[in-house]
Amino acid sequence: MCMNKKAFTIIELMVVILVVGILSGFFIIQFNEVNDQAKDAKRMMDIESIANAVVLYSSDHQRSKPSTNGVACEINNDCPVEFSQSLAPYLAVLPSDPNLETYYIYKSDGNECTISAILSNGKTYEYSCSSDLSTIKSSVNGECGLANNSNYYDPPTTNLCNQGTASASGSWSWDCEGLYDGLDVSCSANKSVNGECGLANNSNYYDPPTTNLCNQGTASASGSWSWDCEGLYDGLDVSCSANKSVNGECGLSNNSILPSPPTTNLCNKGTASASGSWSWTCYGTNGGSNSSTCSATYGINGSCSSTEGVCISGTASSVTYVDYPSGYANWTCSGTGAGSSANCSGPRLLYGGVHNADQCSSIGMTYGDYGACGVFDYPACFKSCGIYSDCYPYGPSVPAGWSVYSGGGCYVYFAY
Repeated sequence: MCMNKKAFTIIELMVVILVVGILSGFFIIQFNEVNDQAKDAKRMMDIESIANAVVLYSSDHQRSKPSTNGVACEINNDCPVEFSQSLAPYLAVLPSDPNLETYYIYKSDGNECTISAILSNGKTYEYSCSSDLSTIKSSVNGECGLANNSNYYDPPTTNLCNQGTASASGSWSWDCEGLYDGLDVSCSANKSVNGECGLANNSNYYDPPTTNLCNQGTASASGSWSWDCEGLYDGLDVSCSANKSVNGECGLSNNSILPSPPTTNLCNKGTASASGSWSWTCYGTNGGSNSSTCSATYGINGSCSSTEGVCISGTASSVTYVDYPSGYANWTCSGTGAGSSANCSGPRLLYGGVHNADQCSSIGMTYGDYGACGVFDYPACFKSCGIYSDCYPYGPSVPAGWSVYSGGGCYVYFAY
């Protein structure tokens, strides 16, 4: 008897493969979950075993714990040898994490301690010596506190971390270490620095200083006679200044001829060593050099008066007269000391007086223009004489300062 055999279609095969794939994936997931659970169970048991060993050690050592000086270490990796030696009587072999690249963590300052393991879901299973309890904790990332980027004169000791544990206190930089395998974060504070003037402060310079302005802080200006050293990170500012050096320089009174020792115009620059003296020095200021000796010389220059033979200052010489054509008197006013002399000239006077009608009349003369006689064309004292003897008694004995002149057909007896 013949039998008909029927094969699977392609669609049926694809359905079978899909179902098998889904079932395989399900079983793999289930297997991984069971595997993780088994590993986590071992981790918890290991932590409890290590905790029991620490408790036994503490009972035998006045409640102290094996110390790592407060620093966390990885068991069976970098914990001190003394740690494993301390627990050896109570736990011969310290257990290790099922994942060979992961380690259990121990930390103790000798009084308190924690023992922890990282579970498959990333949370931390931790035993605390102080509470003698084990708990599952979620990881916490480190987070800087208010002290981060703040300004202080001394390293901060508070407000270091909002989350996590500060790696150091009283330092300008620290880490906020994440808890239970959380991430660490680096933090730092700024050191406040008060401004402090540098060597240029109160020093002497010919030009404004550009160096040594501040020992601390930042100079507000360079190449200026005054500046501030500005504090850093909220530090205090301080004002600084330098002194301009000035060389002494003699003033206008130097090399002058003066009637008395000078008291003004002694120095163009600097400070005079003396006032009212014939010699002095102009001292430089702020480290500037002193001038050479300055001096003035005693003397009074001769000065002419408008009056014949008279000097405003100085000594008058004898008067010489020029009768024709100008009728002027000349004399010299000699200076005293180192003073210069002045040559003087002015109209000739009538016996020291000014030409006028009354003066001329008092000596029997006429005041007026005697140019008609062909002599001079300006007023003076004169007298016309028909003959020379008519001018007697003046003609034969002419007084000092008088002259007789004949011209234009007449005799003139005149004075300037």
